[in-house]
Amino acid sequence: MRNVLNVLYVRAATRLTTAALLATLAALPPTLPPLIAGAAAEPTTTRAAFLPSLPRVDLARRIGDYVAPFGVRRTYQQPTEAERATLADGVALLAAGNAGAARAELARVGYGVTTLRDQATGRGVLEVADLSADREARRGWGRVYVDLDRRAGFWKPGTVRHWTLQVPHPVYDMATEQVATAVFRDAPGAIMVVAGAHRTLADPAHDLTTVFAAVIDRLALPGLQVHGFAAESLPDYEAIPTPGYGPVTPQVRALADSLDAAGIPACRVWERACGDLGGTLNVEGRFAAAQGLPFVHLELAPDERTDPAARDHLATVLAAFIRTWR
Repeated sequence: MRNVLNVLYVRAATRLTTAALLATLAALPPTLPPLIAGAAAEPTTTRAAFLPSLPRVDLARRIGDYVAPFGVRRTYQQPTEAERATLADGVALLAAGNAGAARAELARVGYGVTTLRDQATGRGVLEVADLSADREARRGWGRVYVDLDRRAGFWKPGTVRHWTLQVPHPVYDMATEQVATAVFRDAPGAIMVVAGAHRTLADPAHDLTTVFAAVIDRLALPGLQVHGFAAESLPDYEAIPTPGYGPVTPQVRALADSLDAAGIPACRVWERACGDLGGTLNVEGRFAAAQGLPFVHLELAPDERTDPAARDHLATVLAAFIRTWR
């Protein structure tokens, strides 16, 4: 009899615990973990990030479908200074964990936030995008993707809580958005900023009046910016890692060594010209140098960008390097 009572007690307690858990999840506020240094010490995560009902998407395909029309679409609307500031402030609020204020700020310029789950990793991802597909195509201001993986360690005091993954020339620099997505998946904690128009219409790597540049500057985080070069430009090399405008750091030298060790020949701008692809005029690199932030301007040969196996191998090397920023 005592054993039967014990079993009944455990079953009842289990039902009560499950009910209490569901009630607790239902009551959680729509807030997000603080991602920028200086945010609240103990984050409150959105319950949507942990529930299986999130829309599951192939992030690589979603971003690929977004940028695919850039090659034929020739529309771009120059944002005003106020519009750039509003978008940048909205992304910064989101990164700081204030989802409600972020949504309100972004809505002022027609942007919204969608919570997704990447099929490849199972991780939650926030997508910041124009609420109107037609307006998105017309304005060409770009998108932002925020990784919600808790392994990023962004709530630990004294660590780099997040970093930016920058794609200024999607389509023009073929498949750089796919390289960025592979790195996004391999190195938790990224805020990926994807330009919204073809380079011939807007060049955010060399123009401070874009939404892209405004978001990067407002976040003020370590950054990896991905570019592409033609194979005939440097036939003996597959990658050119540089600090852009800033001084050559031990980290950038170490990245070049890691690429070489992985069978990805790296050209070192501190030793030779490297086809004048050092990124010294890059505006995000200049901002990072002025702020003392880690920054890598990475040029890649076509094979590293377009071959899936090579791309995944490269992403593994880059992810290991990015972890040295913490």
